[in-house]
Amino acid sequence: VTPLTPVNAFFPPNGEGELVEDIDEVVRMLGSEQNKKLYGYFLDGEFDEQTLVNTATRARYPMGAPITGYNSQEDREREQGVVIGEAILDDIEKELFHRYSMKAKFLSTPYMNKAIDNKVYEEVGGAKASMQTRWYAGYLRSKDAAKVISYDLAWAFASILAVWCYMAFHTRSFFIASLGMFEIICSFPVALFIYKLIYRIEYLGNVQILSIFVVLGIGADDVLIQFPGRRWPECCILLEDASK
Repeated sequence: VTPLTPVNAFFPPNGEGELVEDIDEVVRMLGSEQNKKLYGYFLDGEFDEQTLVNTATRARYPMGAPITGYNSQEDREREQGVVIGEAILDDIEKELFHRYSMKAKFLSTPYMNKAIDNKVYEEVGGAKASMQTRWYAGYLRSKDAAKVISYDLAWAFASILAVWCYMAFHTRSFFIASLGMFEIICSFPVALFIYKLIYRIEYLGNVQILSIFVVLGIGADDVLIQFPGRRWPECCILLEDASK
């Protein structure tokens, strides 16, 4: 599949030759009125033919489908995307992370960093780079989103511990706090039973599991509201005894 990229214009023919001598002339040709319909895809909306300033450009590299073993592009489309991603895009992503020194931090993905390449500028003794590179692929987006959600799930365990500690502090009872947390956790298999067996919904992703944050709030609220109500009659009895 032929890629859609401005590189071909600067490295003729077909992006495989040497860099043209007059880069400004090529940019002027790309931005001319007669060529805007053909090359406007590579120019931003504020491109100026006089100054030749273009703040953003883009390229597109189709992978091609269907791949071997599939009848058409729509044939198990998601599965085809995963096969292509694991065979090609994972390696490309690793190379890009290495080139731009993008590393994952605690409970975050490498995409939280900006892809700015300072190595080329440092080699020629220039200033720090300001050009940022961005890339997109549906497979990479889905993979990164799954990682982000899994990191959020790690915070869910911390939330469970924090809610349990607060319930124990508020009720002054580890037993009641543990019982309340047991009630909250037991609500999940019940919900899954209704979700999967009664409503017969096959899909169950990480987003659904994140509902634990909502359930924690509701369950803890039940304990914190009902527990003082249970103790109210005892307080009334104590006050009556004191009045006598």
